[in-house]
Amino acid sequence: MCLWKKDIFFNEKQDTVEKLHGSFNCKWLETDELVDKYRPWLTRCYVTFVNEIDMSNEGKGSRKSKLAKLKNLIDGDVHSVEEKYINTFQHRCHYRFYLATNEGVPLDLARDDRRTMFVKINVLQRHLLKEDPDYYKKLWAFHYDDRKIDELYHHYKNVHKISNKFEVNLPLKTDAKSMLIHAGRDQGFKELDELFKKKDGAFKFDIVNSRDVYEQIQIAEQEQQTMMRFITERKITDWFNDISGFNFAKPFSRDVNGQQQRWWAIRNQDFWREDKNQELMIIRAHFDGILDPQHDKREQTKLFDEQITKGGMYAN
Repeated sequence: MCLWKKDIFFNEKQDTVEKLHGSFNCKWLETDELVDKYRPWLTRCYVTFVNEIDMSNEGKGSRKSKLAKLKNLIDGDVHSVEEKYINTFQHRCHYRFYLATNEGVPLDLARDDRRTMFVKINVLQRHLLKEDPDYYKKLWAFHYDDRKIDELYHHYKNVHKISNKFEVNLPLKTDAKSMLIHAGRDQGFKELDELFKKKDGAFKFDIVNSRDVYEQIQIAEQEQQTMMRFITERKITDWFNDISGFNFAKPFSRDVNGQQQRWWAIRNQDFWREDKNQELMIIRAHFDGILDPQHDKREQTKLFDEQITKGGMYAN
């Protein structure tokens, strides 16, 4: 899916893209048609254009419901088609979407989004006209010249060389998309991101649990009025998943006589995913400051040797 921040003469650019795909393969839709229960257009095209995408809670369905349907359209290959007075049937097709918007944050994208490319045009009309007063005349002339469209199609199909770095299964990640992901990120997640960066309290270690984090936030709220009281344990667990945290399969206690709890690795997840590193002694060594996965192995061995000479559980 390609999402555009609308700019001047957007429709004319999209019309040109439509010609390159073949107009008979394309449909222009409203947002409600895109996410409606009845979508007869599914069997009549594989390329769609939406001139003003609206993923708000207005219209048909909530923002969350609309986004879920759009995700399914983008990465699904088999779709249920329901038309009035016709029995529902399955249709196999992979669709391409070109969506335009004037909204600052039109979609809430995950940090690892693999469906969307976002393009924002920052050039203003006065900049174009200053550089070339006939810019729009030339654009219109090009758009209506079928021979020029044929030449453009030939160039991209037969002449243009696609970079070896291009991954067909992943959309291009632009700076505009990175900004969009950050802008649309849940505010609670942003607050937790800051604590994560500062490594304060429970965030000092690779391994945390939602209760410790929640209690730390509540204390900070009472002492400093941080406006983080809306963050719940469920929100914290959602954040663990959002940053690709690793959930240890079995509960354990940080201390020998401590309470059993569910723990997550929020840093160095690949290290903690290895079975050999999930032994309780290894985990407690991390909490004791003896084990840091980012340390050089020789330095780490030296720290362990020092503890072994002192005796205790590490010597055993």
